[in-house]
Amino acid sequence: MTPASLKRTTPRYFQKLWTKYKCFIEELTKGNLNTGKKEIIWRDNIFTSLVTFMLPVCLIALVPGVYMGIKERYFFIAAFDLFAVLSITIVILKGTSKN
Repeated sequence: MTPASLKRTTPRYFQKLWTKYKCFIEELTKGNLNTGKKEIIWRDNIFTSLVTFMLPVCLIALVPGVYMGIKERYFFIAAFDLFAVLSITIVILKGTSKN
């Protein structure tokens, strides 16, 4: 599937949502790009891309895990899964935000 055909099959709502999400993550994770060092810019771009795609994938994996934990009455495991994902998300997004 080419990007052009993907745009035709994806509803506009999801395109707008994805664009807002990417801008939100970039705003939180990209450092000061005025340093002029290509290594820093490259590192920030890689980190931003990693976080951009990692968070939705983690949520896709989290939902069935929590559901099965609750269904099988493993409440501690379900709560720990939620706590772990929320903690990692908070550390990533708050730890990289600009002061």
